[in-house]
Amino acid sequence: MNQGIRNTTLVILFSVMQVWVLGQSISFRIEGKTVCQEIDLNMGMEALDSCLYSLGFDSVVHGLPVVGATRDGWRVAERTEDKLLLKRDLASFDEMEWTKGEIQMEGGPKVEFDLTRSLADFGFNSGRIRHVQDLSNGQTRFFLKGFDDAGDVYLSGNFCNWSTLKYPMKKVEHGWMVEIDLEPGVWGYKFVVDGEWVLDPQNKDTYFDGFGHHWSWDQSANATFGNENNLFVKTNHVFRLPGHTEAEKVVLSGDFTAWNETKPEMRKTEKGWSLPVYLNQGTHRYKFVLHQGRWLPTREWILDPANPHQRTDENGIVNSVLEIGEPTQFVLPGFSDAQQVILTGDFIDWSERELKMKRGNDGWYLPYVLAPGNYAYKYVVDGTWMLDPTNPITVGESDYLNSVRSVGANTTFELKGFPNAKDVGLSGTINGWHPTGYTLQRTESGWEIQVFVPKGKALYKFIVDGQWMPDPGNSQKEHNEFGEFNSVLWVE
Repeated sequence: MNQGIRNTTLVILFSVMQVWVLGQSISFRIEGKTVCQEIDLNMGMEALDSCLYSLGFDSVVHGLPVVGATRDGWRVAERTEDKLLLKRDLASFDEMEWTKGEIQMEGGPKVEFDLTRSLADFGFNSGRIRHVQDLSNGQTRFFLKGFDDAGDVYLSGNFCNWSTLKYPMKKVEHGWMVEIDLEPGVWGYKFVVDGEWVLDPQNKDTYFDGFGHHWSWDQSANATFGNENNLFVKTNHVFRLPGHTEAEKVVLSGDFTAWNETKPEMRKTEKGWSLPVYLNQGTHRYKFVLHQGRWLPTREWILDPANPHQRTDENGIVNSVLEIGEPTQFVLPGFSDAQQVILTGDFIDWSERELKMKRGNDGWYLPYVLAPGNYAYKYVVDGTWMLDPTNPITVGESDYLNSVRSVGANTTFELKGFPNAKDVGLSGTINGWHPTGYTLQRTESGWEIQVFVPKGKALYKFIVDGQWMPDPGNSQKEHNEFGEFNSVLWVE
């Protein structure tokens, strides 16, 4: 790279970075033939996310990039608790296009964002963790054995957004202790002893938070790089199978394990088998798999004898059914002459047989437990598919037009004006950037829709009579791969 190009690169990068340096801590320098950027990880979550996104990295919702990760020419050379050092060859800027702004976030208020959430919808501890206890008052006690000479010890984890100061531990006999409020879920944690991150020596369950990785109950599917953290599952249900103690092993299998027939294994007890688990809100189908014989192994699938709630699936197979949470009521008024009405949707893989609705005085109804989310659905009346006549919110078009039910709706999207528009849709990460989006309803001041948006960062646009546009009422936006802008929303 000649001196003129180098100077131009310096000017451009400095212009880009100075947007962040105002009120944030990012240093930029050139060492020989290498460009270095040092990023302060203590900046606001919104600013950090957008800064890394502008350099090609994934959203911090999925975790910070680990040492060695590369994106768009940048390499993570060093990562500590407080900083991230990125490096890039100076020569790589020779062919770089500077036609678009490199900073993705174009304004908006500072957001103090908390990413506390369960690592997965299903999980279990591989063994009993005696030093992490659920107390009768609903709290959870963590105990760290030893470290008698330590001055300060803290508990940290994804339940507190990996804060290093939120949960100070108290010195007790033989170690350190803290009691915290913890919801059921799959949680990663570590201890901070005199400023050093320490794994729990009494817990063999660990996982790696590889960049962009989502933890899975199936350890073979997990990352093997990144930071190693301990794992603790606060359970909310116990599966039990009495008897069958002659079996070599018993496996819990269901839609939450993709019907795996070899794991997870239940634990043998004096009277049968059991497995404490965490399961998220929703309706779950399952069975037990009995494994018999070592030399000529056989497998027998059986229903849960203690659970009378059973249902036949699309293929005529009967499964036990477990519901966690409050049901959502689906109601189809009228059709008193119909012989059968089926509720179907993406939450049941569009089965035409499984969810038979019940006849009522004024129509048909079915309570069904769903986790918070947005679901496409239809009714099948005597073999004819139809939209929900009481619900104006839809997604899709033609034969693929479906009604949409938002369970646990927590966000209202508003588009002011556009009185002459015929159709307005909402599309983004909440619905996989569906080409038509969810339909907004006309109001006195414009258009509106209420939907569920999960914790974290959401990108979206409105579609006005087929034309895509960012939200004019939201100053937070990012560049996308098409050289345009997406609106940005953070949900706590």
